[in-house]
Amino acid sequence: AYYRHSIWVSTGRGDPKYGDFVPLVEDLGPGTNETWEEVRLALADYADQPIYLAFRYEGDFDDEWYVDDVEVTAGLYALNDGPKGPGEAVTLWAGVGSGTNIRYTWSFGDGTSGTGQVVTHTYAAAGVYTAVVTLSNSINTVTTTTVVRIQHRVYLPLVLRTYTPPCFDAYEPDDTVDQATAIPVDGTPQRHNFHEAGDVDWIAFEVPDPSVDYLVETFDLNDTDTVIYLYDSDGERLLDWNDDAAPGVAASRLTFDPYHAGTFYVKIVQYDPSTGGCDQAYSVRVTAQIGGRSFHWE
Repeated sequence: AYYRHSIWVSTGRGDPKYGDFVPLVEDLGPGTNETWEEVRLALADYADQPIYLAFRYEGDFDDEWYVDDVEVTAGLYALNDGPKGPGEAVTLWAGVGSGTNIRYTWSFGDGTSGTGQVVTHTYAAAGVYTAVVTLSNSINTVTTTTVVRIQHRVYLPLVLRTYTPPCFDAYEPDDTVDQATAIPVDGTPQRHNFHEAGDVDWIAFEVPDPSVDYLVETFDLNDTDTVIYLYDSDGERLLDWNDDAAPGVAASRLTFDPYHAGTFYVKIVQYDPSTGGCDQAYSVRVTAQIGGRSFHWE
């Protein structure tokens, strides 16, 4: 009787008599007489090299070796380059560690099929599809799967690393005469900035008494150079303008002698409209003049 069945492997010669075989599975158990049993082995350590497998039967009166027909299958895989969107081509591919004359047959999971080790397929609708690939040759047939995800793409705005959110001042939007910010004529200042290149600020003030002059001026400038334009009550007729209050002074100033009561408008711009930024700020005020002096209404 045989009391031990074992499997041996050789990377040298295929005849056990040369002593090249080493134990791979030292004891498979007693087995069953006249019955074939399937044995699966992990042979990753012997990848890319020829091997020989032998079955050794040890008993009370005999020790026998058999080098039988053996089928060795290596790792089987299937992959794809998803996720993709509906209507976009998906590339799928499959492979096996060893084998010759292999035919690859695909079922893409949407009712269509194809052949080839590497294939492309287009899915019409979003969803999750299980693609099944069958590998076959004259010796064996095996299958494996790969999950393909088809989803609608969401395009987000491009965020630039150097992008800085706009830093609007408290009076924005005031970029047109219709958006002009009301300013009192008692000298109360407003703090504005040219938050971006080309920014324009409008203010509006009321003249209750046309016999009084009004001083319009910018001051406390930070990294900017203002120009002011004074417009009539229609917001279109230019009455006066000023760039520099004095030689070498970037602030602006003008004295206005109104010829009627009503609302008047002031447009304030950056001398160089191509510049702007959060720190390019200024203050502006309108002050009624009484007897040639600034007068603050109580």
